[in-house]
Amino acid sequence: MGAWSLRTHIPYLQSGGDDRCTRIEARGAPGERVALSFDIAGDDAPVRVAITASRLVRAAGGAEGNGTIDAADVDVHVVAIRDQAGIGVHRAARVAVAELLLKDDSVETRGRYSRYCGHAWHLHRARHGARYYRAPDVRLSGAAGTTVGPYGRKQVWVTVHLRDDLVPGVYRGAIDVADAAGGAGESVPLEIDVLPIALREPRQRRMLWYRGSLDCARPQFRVDAACFLRQLRDIRAHGFDTISLGERSPRLLREALALARAAGFANLVLQPPLPPGLSRADLAEFHAVCYVSDEIDQRGSSFHDSHRDNVRTAERLGLATMASFVRERFLPRLPALGLARPDLVSLYLPANVDFFRAAAAVAELRSRDTLYYWMASMEKPNVHRVLAGLYLWKNGAAGIAPYCYQHLPRAPGDPYDDFDEWEPGSTVGGDDTPLKDQLATYPARAGDIPTLQWEGLAEGITDLRYITTVEQLLAEARRYGDPGVDRVCGDVEGRLLAISRAISLSPIQIVDDVQAEPYAHLDARDYAGFRRTLADAALALSRAIAGVPADGRQPAVSTGSAS
Repeated sequence: MGAWSLRTHIPYLQSGGDDRCTRIEARGAPGERVALSFDIAGDDAPVRVAITASRLVRAAGGAEGNGTIDAADVDVHVVAIRDQAGIGVHRAARVAVAELLLKDDSVETRGRYSRYCGHAWHLHRARHGARYYRAPDVRLSGAAGTTVGPYGRKQVWVTVHLRDDLVPGVYRGAIDVADAAGGAGESVPLEIDVLPIALREPRQRRMLWYRGSLDCARPQFRVDAACFLRQLRDIRAHGFDTISLGERSPRLLREALALARAAGFANLVLQPPLPPGLSRADLAEFHAVCYVSDEIDQRGSSFHDSHRDNVRTAERLGLATMASFVRERFLPRLPALGLARPDLVSLYLPANVDFFRAAAAVAELRSRDTLYYWMASMEKPNVHRVLAGLYLWKNGAAGIAPYCYQHLPRAPGDPYDDFDEWEPGSTVGGDDTPLKDQLATYPARAGDIPTLQWEGLAEGITDLRYITTVEQLLAEARRYGDPGVDRVCGDVEGRLLAISRAISLSPIQIVDDVQAEPYAHLDARDYAGFRRTLADAALALSRAIAGVPADGRQPAVSTGSAS
């Protein structure tokens, strides 16, 4: 029978600490996803353990009474380390990297291909050559389990989903680690301080490219309706407010629109070719944009005609337009080429860092609706966190559009194999080195497997929500004209300035094949510290406002509407 102990591990830090883990604690606002972590360290023999979470109960006190965070809202995973072809965009040297969040890291994550799409009435098509990916049958619920080898370490990842209706207060529960062979277990106290803050929605667009399709004629992207809805809900829960849809038949697009609405989306980017017969009435419940071209500055003049055709289609439907470009300097050439400038421009960030640094300093450059994109597949959670949050706040761009939720390789490629062919001939940013598989999450039979980079994206968007909340509270507090409130505002502005100075728009490391951090002088501890600073600032402003009469009456403590 093996022995083991628990050690500290700060979420998103690449390695754990040597201190014993005697409790894990965090704080967050209603509606937030809170990440916690610790390590299980082995002794001189292997040991198999199971990890479960209890419900959390609010400490007694206050007129509101007690509350609970259900055990179902506390998700426990093991962080799986596997070999990848570098951690950048292009295939590179083999490296072991922490990425998948699994319920059991001993399972085989390998799928297979079938010639049957799953529809009973399409069985006759199975012999016609299409190949559909069948994801591995990986458990996605229940206790987490792992085997810790002699003197090895395994990282445990805990995600607590704070419901929008949670009463503020301290909630206490435990994470139980049990020896599967019947040895002594250990219970780690878990404490979440739910803050009296309602996070506000940022003005910036948070788009994620989504490639799933209900169309059996597109086997590379085919998902059934249940999977489609489940994936969109996952994207929405991670803070994105806009997705792309690419259905080519009117019936399937209408079905996809209904699923997007059910998942909580009102903003869409429609990928061409748009279905024949599509009308503006079909899109009445959405703010829809037509994607007219993709990196035509790299693809050449043969793609100019499709750009023009798609612009005409958008005009007929009364839709705004969007296009992506590798380099911003191509945009002034559009009129001379007879190409309409799209209403929304998305720039490949690694090739345009200097532009966004200039745009942050020059208001005229920020007046355009310019977003930026990068590859969400990179195994760099802190890069994704910064780009989706603090970097976006500082540079003043209109939003983000990372690529993508899942873009599976063509058959017979395996999405879990970074070393096989993904999309033959595909490039990004003008570099023709073969690309890695483009997956922020991974497919499983019963759902989808999250990754550290996927959770890092969500952290960045949450950072942005905290900043938005603080800035809006600042604007409200300044209107009081009260010296005491003004002093709090001055202190908060100083805190925001300190965070801004720590985040460089240029230089920043994004696509390196080896380096995982965007800045050499910052790591996960610093980003967690920025979040604490923002939460403290929101609390201080709320309390200052609540203590000052306005127009002869006591103002409410409300800090906005939770999403």
